[in-house]
Amino acid sequence: MRTDNYDKVFLLETMMGPNAMRLMEELASFLPIAPRMRILTCSCGMGISSILLAEKYDVTVFAADLWVALVKQANALAE
Repeated sequence: MRTDNYDKVFLLETMMGPNAMRLMEELASFLPIAPRMRILTCSCGMGISSILLAEKYDVTVFAADLWVALVKQANALAE
């Protein structure tokens, strides 16, 4: 799985639930995702599942979460 390639410290610092990236990778394998698609992820937390979608599938992801400050979320996605 691609999620095994991410830095463990990064995952622990940004994860807001039970292994969001692994769950996203499993779910996405059942969806007809194609390069250059636009995907909206709501309740994305720090956006780590959005990072996975963008990197693995070459899509544009719009991530939104009401509980994480937008600046904090943008900084995490930029890194």
